[in-house]
Amino acid sequence: MIHLRRIHPLNLPGLPKADSTLLTVITEGASGRQLYQFRVAYGSGNPQYSTVEIRSNPSSTVNLSHVERGLRVAIVR
Repeated sequence: MIHLRRIHPLNLPGLPKADSTLLTVITEGASGRQLYQFRVAYGSGNPQYSTVEIRSNPSSTVNLSHVERGLRVAIVR
């Protein structure tokens, strides 16, 4: 399960402003350790959801395209 929480921007001298951040997810399973990185853009207003759960079906293979498709569906909804 991945829980994202919006925080107030930090104003640190010498660091440029950014309109996105990077989410890194590391998983470990039968095929070993996997690293996934997602660019997360800052939004405005209140989100309609706060938690995204990514679960695999043991009888099928899950790859990055499945995660991307799920995120697109979540954004549309």
